[in-house]
Formats: sequence, structure tokens, C-alpha cells
Amino acid sequence: SPASVSLTSSDCIQRGRPAASGISGPGCALALSVTPHRHDGVMEFASTVDFAQAARLLSRATRRLSFTVPGFRCPPRLVGVDRTIRRRETGSVVSVRVKGRPQAAVLADMIEGIVVSNGLVAPDADRLRSELWSVVDASVLAALNGGAVRGAA
Repeated sequence: SPASVSLTSSDCIQRGRPAASGISGPGCALALSVTPHRHDGVMEFASTVDFAQAARLLSRATRRLSFTVPGFRCPPRLVGVDRTIRRRETGSVVSVRVKGRPQAAVLADMIEGIVVSNGLVAPDADRLRSELWSVVDASVLAALNGGAVRGAA
């Protein structure tokens, strides 16, 4: 017979699920997943190395399209924000929070940072966003097909 597991309300709350009065309800049972949180359907950057690779990819594409390339860093200096943009005489710096965020959200912030740092408005901003997303999509497809897998010989 399967072993019974006793959960407390703090077990459910720590996993981000509301504590039910009966604690053994289905909402709380999800807290016992054997799959690590990072694999629960949200694709995150594995490391800042992946962030740096995305920054290089977007920088090359931006330069190829004859736009100004901002610098990228993580995390932002301001606590509690996902993205900041600092403008200087020498150029802009886009800072993005990577930890605990979906990969698509981080990439969207990076792309939007490029658009804002170049001072673009529609329709030029829309064209640049589309171009950069197509570069990112092509890169992701290549990686899935084994064409750009990190560490491959």
C-alpha cells in the first residue's frame, strides 16, 4: 500500500499554494512533485552564460540591422524591478533580472531594451522587434535540432 504523507499548512504555503483546511486536498498534494521547480513548464535560462549568449546573439543582429547596440548586464541595480535602462553619453545599458523568470520574459525585456535605447517608435520599433524575435526563434530551433548546442564538439 502507498505510504501516507502528512503535510502542514506551511508546506503548502512555502510551495506557493494556498493552505486548505484539510491539508490533504488536491491543491496541496501538488506540492509533493518530484520534478524540480525549474522544470515545472517554465523554461528559464540555465545560467548567466545563457544570458550572455543571448546578449551576443541580439547584439550581432542589432548591429547587422544598423542600430546602436546597448550593453547588457544582470541583475538590475534597483531591487524589485525586472528591467532598467541607463542612458549615458557613451551608450545605453540594459539590465535584466534573469533569476526565477521565464526565458521568453527575459528575451522580451532584452529586445524591448534595444528598441527603447534606440529611441524607436512604431512602425520602426515593430519592425526591429520582429527581426530580433525571428533571430531568437531561428537560434532556438537550431539548438533544438542540434545545430547550436553548447558544449558540442
